[in-house]
This record gives sequence, structure tokens and C-alpha cells, in this order.
Amino acid sequence: LHGVIDALAHYRDTDFPEGANLLDNWGLVHALFHHSDLLVCRPWRDWHVRPGRALRDLKPAPYFPQLWTADGELALLKRATSRPVRRTAMAMLKKRTIGEIGADRLLPLLEHDDPDVATLAASLIENAPDLAAIPAETWIKLLEVRNPTVLDVICSIVTRVVDGSRLSDDDVLRLCTSEAAPVSRMAVGWLKGRKPASLVLLARVRDRIAAKTAVAFARANGAPVLDFLDSPSEPVRREAWPWFTEAGDRSLWPKLLESPYDDIRLA
Repeated sequence: LHGVIDALAHYRDTDFPEGANLLDNWGLVHALFHHSDLLVCRPWRDWHVRPGRALRDLKPAPYFPQLWTADGELALLKRATSRPVRRTAMAMLKKRTIGEIGADRLLPLLEHDDPDVATLAASLIENAPDLAAIPAETWIKLLEVRNPTVLDVICSIVTRVVDGSRLSDDDVLRLCTSEAAPVSRMAVGWLKGRKPASLVLLARVRDRIAAKTAVAFARANGAPVLDFLDSPSEPVRREAWPWFTEAGDRSLWPKLLESPYDDIRLA
């Protein structure tokens, strides 16, 4: 099996300019689809789709199915450099249970360059029974992934299995300023009951909903309102304006006239 995986990993997308070119790669088709009832093969020559069938319906049917394990399918998915091979490995893995694969071994795939691979990993991991055993630090790092579908799943898992009260103030404040709205909204929920030494990072919150909670928290904990009126984040400035007007600190008026932000100067 290792030799087959090595060979399959060498296929590139340039070997498949069109979908039908899959059948031009005799060795690949032999290894992954030999027993497919959709295909007909002239020995050692070429493969054809049976009359009345369509290549789009092709499913994995490897030559030696008994040799393929979750380990082998996962290894192929990680090493594959062509989309057809990755898609086949994904189709094979979909038939496995999360117990056969292991959630911890799927975690690196959440950051895969192919969004389809990352989404598959997220769907397999989502309901795994052993997620609480994975260190909180691992989940926090994964909150930096760019795939929005995957990030929603990770946030859902983190909300369930990570105790936010055990994270450091620095980690929580940093997550509050995340570009990803789901992460920022989750993190501001962890502010309750905390007394960070500095709250200036909250002035960088970007999400509109998270900004409302962040500014209210800063106000309740004695942060300088000017830090939030000078924020590069428009949602933060909008939430800080009522705080400023209600506080009635006239000494800040001259400073606000020098603000680089039109919404503050005009207000």
C-alpha cells in the first residue's frame, strides 16, 4: 500500500486537463477504481465508461480493497497533490467512522490549502466523542484558520469543550480583536468576571456585535474613553460616543477636534 500511495502522490493536476483525462492514467484508475462497475478495461490498454453511464458517478473501488485502511486513506489525502486523487481519498474516508480515524489526526487537515479537505475534516471532527481530551491551546491556534465554514465548526466545538475562564487575559483580549466575527463574538463572552491590567486592546475589536460588548466592558472597568474614540474600528467609535457624551468630560473636546476620523470630528 505504501508504494501505491507514493505513486498516487506523484500525480499532478496537469495530468488531468479535462475530467475525461482521468481515464488516460491507467495506473491511477487501476489502483483506485479497478472494480468499478461503471468502467470497462481492455487489459493493459485503456479504460472506458460503460454505455449509458457517466464519469461523474465514479466512486472508489480499489484493486485491493482489503489493503486500504483509514491510515492509508488519511496518508493519501495528506500527500495527494492532484485534485482527483484528493477527492478519491476523501470519498474513501467519508465511509469511515471518526473512531477509525481519530479526531486528533484530522486536526492538521483543518488548515489544508484545499477548502474541500478542510471542510471534510471539520464535518468528521464535529461530533467526535474525545474532543475534550485535545488541549485548549490546540483549539485556540485553530481559531486562526481562514476557511469560514471550518471556522464556524471550530467555534462551535470550542464553545462546548474549552473553558474560557482558564485562558489567560492576553489570549482572550487577542481573540476579541480577531478579524473573524465568530471568534471575536465568542471571545468577548469570556470577558465576564475578568480584570485585565490593560483594556486598550479592546479598542481594536472589529465586529459590530462584539464591539458593543467590548466597549461596555471597558466602560464598566474604568478604561479611558479616549482610547475608544481614537479606535481605528468604526463600530468601536460608534459605541464609545454615547459613553463620552454621557460622561460629560469637556477636557476631551479639543482632542476630539484633532481626530483623524470624520465621524468623530463631525459629531
